[in-house]
Amino acid sequence: MTRRILVSAFFALAAFTLLAKAEPPSSKTDPKKDPEKLEIKTAVDDLAAKQIRQQALYSDFKSALQRLQSRMNASPKLEDRERAKILQLALEEANK
Repeated sequence: MTRRILVSAFFALAAFTLLAKAEPPSSKTDPKKDPEKLEIKTAVDDLAAKQIRQQALYSDFKSALQRLQSRMNASPKLEDRERAKILQLALEEANK
């Protein structure tokens, strides 16, 4: 029983000694070594890439609508020409 108490006391003393020698966190952190700042920079870069992809997709969609509108405008059917006018209004609204 005495051995258990001595061993427990030894480990407690060793743990206390290691904690006492640990360096306190510094207030000035290096941005290159700070993982939180690296995560923020990565997130910003990811968002920028997503935004560029979304702009490209929107541009493709807009050009497809313009092609469809021009085809419908050239159609001999009255319904298609009316739909072309609606598409033209939608494109104008999207440009705002």
